[in-house]
Amino acid sequence: MKLRKYNSNISFLDTFLLTLIGITAILAVVIKLINPIADTGKIDPVTELMLRLDWAKGDLPDLDIHVRTPNKDIISYKYKENGWMILDRDDLGSTNDTYTINDEVFVVKKNMEVININAIVPGEYVVNVHYYHCMTCIRKQVPSSTIQLRSLQDPMDYTIELIDMHPFKVMAQISMSDLKYRQEHTVMTFMVDEEGNVKDIRTDIHIPLLPNKVGQL
Repeated sequence: MKLRKYNSNISFLDTFLLTLIGITAILAVVIKLINPIADTGKIDPVTELMLRLDWAKGDLPDLDIHVRTPNKDIISYKYKENGWMILDRDDLGSTNDTYTINDEVFVVKKNMEVININAIVPGEYVVNVHYYHCMTCIRKQVPSSTIQLRSLQDPMDYTIELIDMHPFKVMAQISMSDLKYRQEHTVMTFMVDEEGNVKDIRTDIHIPLLPNKVGQL
């Protein structure tokens, strides 16, 4: 008696499916390596700490930050960097916030000066604000309809922030008023330890940093 023979494709199908799965997995890995998925929304800033000075939008005067570092350098518009600390923006009030198109003068109504601390250097930092000048107050170069009218006799209000960038956190926000023309305020002093932690923020210490000490607080 002859036995009937049965053909089966099960082994072939299993082998084919396993091969297909393996090729697909390899292709997925290769594509990911060639074109990695963008990590959207994440920025790893170089800056460790930031000092930001703001005063009234569209206001005329030029305020300046002066910072004494642990190695006694003074970062300001006169000495803008020392290798690890830099004056990123020197805002001159309305003087460098104006532009002209077709003979019409426009004003960017934003006053902000920024100093970046790009490395962890332990020690004491002294932060002062100085009312440097207001050339537009004298020369009246900007149309009165675009700015807040002011004379040199008017005192200034301002806000300064100390910001930790890793992770982003406002460590101190200090608002002060009655800064008079040519006057200097010590806004804060603070300490940075070996790990980059900000400690001992004080607002009751007054350390003049400018050579001309007339009218300082």
